[in-house]
Amino acid sequence: MLKSLYEIVFELDMDYRFIEVITKNEELLFVPRTDLLGKTVSDIYDQELASSFTSAFQMAFETGKKQFVEYASRIPGDERFFLAEVNYLKENRRSSHFTVGVSDYTYQKQAEIKLKQEKEIYERIFKHVPIGILQFDNKGTLVNCNEQFAQIIGTKKERLIGYNAFSLEDPDFRNAAERAIRGEAVEIEKEYHSVLGNKKTYLRAVYEPQFNEKGQINGGIGIVEDITRRRKMERKIELEKEQFKTTLFSIGDAVIATDIHNRITLLNRAAEKITGWSIEEASGRRSEEILRMINEETGDYSESPVLRVLETGVCVKLANHTQLIAKNGREIPVEDSACPIKDDSGKTIGVVVVFRDMTVSRAKEAEIEYLSFHDHMTGLYNRRFFEAELERLDTARNLPLALIVSDVNGLKLTNDAFGHLVGDKLLKTVPIP
Repeated sequence: MLKSLYEIVFELDMDYRFIEVITKNEELLFVPRTDLLGKTVSDIYDQELASSFTSAFQMAFETGKKQFVEYASRIPGDERFFLAEVNYLKENRRSSHFTVGVSDYTYQKQAEIKLKQEKEIYERIFKHVPIGILQFDNKGTLVNCNEQFAQIIGTKKERLIGYNAFSLEDPDFRNAAERAIRGEAVEIEKEYHSVLGNKKTYLRAVYEPQFNEKGQINGGIGIVEDITRRRKMERKIELEKEQFKTTLFSIGDAVIATDIHNRITLLNRAAEKITGWSIEEASGRRSEEILRMINEETGDYSESPVLRVLETGVCVKLANHTQLIAKNGREIPVEDSACPIKDDSGKTIGVVVVFRDMTVSRAKEAEIEYLSFHDHMTGLYNRRFFEAELERLDTARNLPLALIVSDVNGLKLTNDAFGHLVGDKLLKTVPIP
């Protein structure tokens, strides 16, 4: 019977000497069977294991109850674990001995070791992870939580244990705990007001069901993260983005942005007005479809500044005399510059083009240039023009130079008698020879 229950069966006398060894596999003995018979446990095993067996024999003898000794193989590279069941048998007054049934429970031991290691890892994570963790039973009662969760809520862990998650005032968090018990996974991100801690915190929480070894839901687990700082940063970024967007769409200069693939991603109102394209129409198109540039002197098409920036990675400026052909075909003189958009690592991720309609500016420049060389009343060339021309013509090949000077008879008399407006009119009507 014993032989069928155990891999090894030992019988030892009251001096702890082996008197019988029964096994199906002598390799489990790790020594020849014949070397065991007649030897004591102290002869065979090292001091630690021999002491363990001796103590078990003594306890079995004194109590009459079975004792257990756990030991491992001592052969390098062959890690095996055994469990020995020690029994004291008293057949009659003169015949008493011990029986030891040995089972190979390597698989169970390795599973225990793995489970213990996993438990230790879980406990370390539970204790040191920088997020809050809570566990509650299927009635919603909080049975465990870590210190981080208590800090997030703003109270002591002792006050939280026993608190019922189904009684929370916040309907979203209460509903999340209830749904976890029903087998659902729920994620929440919102501001939470802790009654116990009298504290408002922006939280991100995930609630999931917890299962027992039979696969039945026996509670829930919550993972809670304090994202207050992140939310403040997000709000700050959103505000800065909105301010930037407002500024971008309010400035007079046209702004167009593209991605790394030369596709339009943004046009402000000034760009829409100048090009004739709306952001909805232009979005996703290649830059050269919107920014059709020509040289106003030659009529030749110019390369898209976006392509030049994507190729070189540096800012570029349009050449002089550049015109943009709007969607309706109108030719508009423009000045612009294009620069790369770079990420934190310095990698180009797009291009921004800033330009302006120079129609009015060019007209004013032409007017200023005209007035600088002409009399504003008569339209005749003025002294500045004369001096510039004299300097230009004063060369040997143009000599001799002739100069004709004339005046208007009676101009002073006309001014005195009829006023300067009539005198000005007289000047304008004098024929130029």
